[in-house]
Amino acid sequence: VCHFWIRVCLIAIVFDVSHPSDMYAFELLRFLVHKAKEDSSEMSESDRLLYSRVIRKWERLLEVLQGTMIDPSSSASTHLFRKRRLEVACTISELHQRQRRRLYPGNEDNGDGGGDVSHDTRAENSHDNSEIETAVLDFLKRYCMGTQLDDKILDKMLPSTLGGDASNFIGNLLIRYPIAIEALLGYIYKPGNQRVRSVVTRNKCARLAAMAVLAAEKEALSEARKIDQNTAELELDEVGLTRMISEGSRLCEQLENMVSFIVTADPNRKKGPAAALNPGEQLCALAVKYAPVSRGVAMWAREITKGGEFVHSASYPTISPSIMSLVRVVFLHHPFTRDDTCEVGFGFLKHNNSEIAYQTMTHIKEQSLRLLIFVCVRGEAPAVLGRMIHLLKDSSSLDASLVRYFVSGLLEVATP
Repeated sequence: VCHFWIRVCLIAIVFDVSHPSDMYAFELLRFLVHKAKEDSSEMSESDRLLYSRVIRKWERLLEVLQGTMIDPSSSASTHLFRKRRLEVACTISELHQRQRRRLYPGNEDNGDGGGDVSHDTRAENSHDNSEIETAVLDFLKRYCMGTQLDDKILDKMLPSTLGGDASNFIGNLLIRYPIAIEALLGYIYKPGNQRVRSVVTRNKCARLAAMAVLAAEKEALSEARKIDQNTAELELDEVGLTRMISEGSRLCEQLENMVSFIVTADPNRKKGPAAALNPGEQLCALAVKYAPVSRGVAMWAREITKGGEFVHSASYPTISPSIMSLVRVVFLHHPFTRDDTCEVGFGFLKHNNSEIAYQTMTHIKEQSLRLLIFVCVRGEAPAVLGRMIHLLKDSSSLDASLVRYFVSGLLEVATP
């Protein structure tokens, strides 16, 4: 504990941080994960599998904490505060600390010289890995500060060939920092000034995201085969997944210029070539089949519906039902998009436009309430009800009729 506070106080003094609680929590979680992994090495195989669930939860908390410190949307404070917070997050991250404490950064052997790899080969690989880690840090800094992305940083992160050890290293590095994957998808999916317009740059971001997905699938497959040796391997390749991620971002950008679009709950049922489907149905098909596309679509829907420009646009009355239907279909097949789905639903409840008929606005808010009730049924009742209570206490954006509509809907689904 003293060691934690010494490191926290030193970083707080250097960066002039008055509230080092985030750093203390970061160091504490890191210590718990390290200690738990050491203790689990002496356990039996069955106990180790149970203990790994605890370790995974702590690792997830660590990822969420670091992502919160880097994500620009997590804080509405000043530019200077976000810059200081970013410097702290990058300094205490493993991307920076590993290079300072290891003889060969990027290698898991800690530079002890073990294995059959020669000294020159290990030094060359460690130098390349160190440059990739530095490029990832620079990439996260640009994302946090809201600056445009260029090809120079992406070229340092990308390998020169398809597949191989370099792609595996980059993929494994990105899945250890989910905020980096979210930043890659945000640059190609989120509308706004930060969106990448160049097709070449967009494909590079999509390729990096595809590497992370393939690395995660490989790791999940190895864990699944410890339980069932007959677990089948998914048919995914880097080139095809990159193309699908880029196509999903293009379709999202196309939907922004439409008045409305059609959403299909099960796109696989509809027969015929893909070219015969409209953009909404094509996007549904991609989002249902590919998890990174579904994450990008959820980010796009969350970002486009929270701006005041969207509420006062001419297409708002017609495109809003389509967006909520799209988010509902994505959440049905990919439950990890629950946070974005809740944000979209509560975002529509806060919308107000005096130029639109009262009945039309009421119908849109009723659909958003149905979306939230659907999320409750799928296991997110505590989060939805907690936010609904705060919404009713802190604002008057909901009419009494809408409150009755929501309560009656909850009672209807809860009736045996």
